[in-house]
Amino acid sequence: MANYIDQLQKRPVRARHRIAFFVSFFITIIIFGVWLSIFYIRVQSPEESKEASSINSPLTAVKQNSIDAYHGIIAQMADFRGALKAVVSAVQGH
Repeated sequence: MANYIDQLQKRPVRARHRIAFFVSFFITIIIFGVWLSIFYIRVQSPEESKEASSINSPLTAVKQNSIDAYHGIIAQMADFRGALKAVVSAVQGH
């Protein structure tokens, strides 16, 4: 890691700024995805309510919540990608 930092210090300022931007953007996307998964509200069907009430152990509940959060993040990222493509298409079209 120290060698990588030394190599970064030898690069031009513009390249360092670009790398810093992309790293911070990536971290921000991860934090935003976690934040969205916390507030992801899903209307449960009666069958899902029965499944939720049949959870026996805390480990099973954590596992199921993790799976639901993962699916929520994937769905939000797909929506984000679609919106981003629409914006890029609109910008390139003008």
